[in-house]
Amino acid sequence: VGLAFTDLLCPHGVLKQNRQTRWLMATCADDQPLGMQLYGQEPRLMCEAARWAVDRQAKTIDINMGCPVDKVTKTFAGSMMLCTPDHTVRLAEQLVHEMARDAPNVPVTAKLRLGYHENERTAPALVKQLARVGIRCITIHGRTAAMRFKGTVDLDGIRAVVDAVHEESNAKVPVIGNGDIRTPFDAQRMIAATVALEVVTTHTELEALLLESNLIKRLMPRYNVLLRDDKSFPYIVITGDTDYPQVAKHRGAKGDTGTYFGPFASAG
Repeated sequence: VGLAFTDLLCPHGVLKQNRQTRWLMATCADDQPLGMQLYGQEPRLMCEAARWAVDRQAKTIDINMGCPVDKVTKTFAGSMMLCTPDHTVRLAEQLVHEMARDAPNVPVTAKLRLGYHENERTAPALVKQLARVGIRCITIHGRTAAMRFKGTVDLDGIRAVVDAVHEESNAKVPVIGNGDIRTPFDAQRMIAATVALEVVTTHTELEALLLESNLIKRLMPRYNVLLRDDKSFPYIVITGDTDYPQVAKHRGAKGDTGTYFGPFASAG
């Protein structure tokens, strides 16, 4: 795996180490390098939680600016940060500054959506400012927050974000395209439509295997990031204890029979 991420984490929960947060941040020895994704709108708490994560070997700190779920947005975090770009940029700048001082080898990244509403597509302008203050990578989900997970991703919208980032950073800040990547052909279509997109994320375990063996080797994007959405990575196993080989997904310890490939991660 090129890079594994935790689920999005509340800085309050990280610092208090409550039960739910500990479960969401659970990792294993194979989760390396590991990124920790935080959501929140209080710079002090975000910085404290980021330092806690770095002390426990996190290699990347990701700010979630795209989650549309009510429990996140009601705290003015997640996708609500798209509605307050000035505050969002100040928070990102402070977190970048703190990490540059305390952990200079740990980049700060951001994940966001095209905007909150269709008529408020703030992402292209916002990502320029984020790149300007030192955000090192942008993940863009091709929907607005109001869409949640309905409809289809807007590839032209993703392309606009890619163009904005590269215009500001002279193509030095990579962009991750996210949303509706269910088959290798979906990934190929996204790459073709956005031209400069440099990262592909997969949607399910079997698609990760297909991408690994086909699309990634052929298209050679600069990064292949597989985002984790489960508490254990699955293997693809070809069983050897039946009359005819069977292909299946397998979690947990390997058995004595069969040929194992992986482990593979999932992405949303």
